[in-house]
Amino acid sequence: MITHTFRPAALIAPRSFIVLVVSADGPARAFVTVQIPLTISPASSCPDSWRQTIPTSAPRNTIFASYASVEQVRAIPDGLEWTMATTSEAGGAIPRWVQRSWTMGGVPKAVVADVGLFLGWAARIRSQSQC
Repeated sequence: MITHTFRPAALIAPRSFIVLVVSADGPARAFVTVQIPLTISPASSCPDSWRQTIPTSAPRNTIFASYASVEQVRAIPDGLEWTMATTSEAGGAIPRWVQRSWTMGGVPKAVVADVGLFLGWAARIRSQSQC
């Protein structure tokens, strides 16, 4: 489960995304990741133990949202190339045009921020393994 919180927190409830992540190494220092949205509704295919545990581990007032992506990351001569297709639905009362807006801090801006966080994490792991 990935949870995003927003500002002002008093106006926008946290959004939690439950996804199944499938990742595979590719040739020539590349990998592919697919994220498939899952639901915890009674009619979903999630195991009962998940349906009971997930809501209690999410922040108070969380709205469960959906997110899906297909991503490929590969090394190129000048660095990394990250190719991705994504879609999401925030749920609640956030209009779709706000969710899709760069200037309003919607999904495009969040994806760029998340890529930066991942690259920072990967750099830390790489430097720790070289010690």
